[in-house]
Amino acid sequence: MARAYNKAILIKQEFDKLTDQVTGAKAKATQQIKSALYGDGKTTFDKKALESTPEKNCQDEQHNKNAGKWVAWDFLCLCTTSDGEGAPRCAHGATGGQLADPTAADSAKTAFDTIKTSCPQKPANKAITADEIFGTMSSFESLLGRQTSSQVSAPNHYIFGNPHTTGACDASSNQGMCVNYKTQQSKEGSGIRWLNNLEAAADTLRSAEKAAQEAKATEAKLTAIQTAA
Repeated sequence: MARAYNKAILIKQEFDKLTDQVTGAKAKATQQIKSALYGDGKTTFDKKALESTPEKNCQDEQHNKNAGKWVAWDFLCLCTTSDGEGAPRCAHGATGGQLADPTAADSAKTAFDTIKTSCPQKPANKAITADEIFGTMSSFESLLGRQTSSQVSAPNHYIFGNPHTTGACDASSNQGMCVNYKTQQSKEGSGIRWLNNLEAAADTLRSAEKAAQEAKATEAKLTAIQTAA
């Protein structure tokens, strides 16, 4: 009996450790996802460091622009216009309207909030999985350079969305609704920043899923001991 009790104590300690790992990993993954959306360590939209024109926010060719930093900012490139002739390319009416200067007052946040309301919502009782994130990343990467038929200037395989005929992502003249990731996706680049954050979140969730499976198996062992006692 004493041996069974001691074994149960050890198994319970293992179960508690695995449960803590799951809880901690899920919290970490949640923050990594929010960092991909809004910026490292942030949980809501922040316009700080946004520049005044789409060209400076949506084209990263000098290692010092904002394209690819956060999902929220990239949505502004894809779903707002810089002039009255611009035409958003977002599906399902997800448009933030005209945004001539993202640095002006709360205009960028207002535009993003409008875009966000058109995005499909995941049921609160359905947890996101590592496979879902990896699948979404693959879908995104498969679309790079796929909507650039109107562009006459090369290269275009780093562009997501529909560029101007000049290749610019300036959200004007009924064209240019895109993000250019040339610098980040080049040989010397570090990759798209928000995509890196999502990959980290997926890796974290995968470790949480593994720990959850181990915890379930450990719980079964504990139940078996209690039943036999």
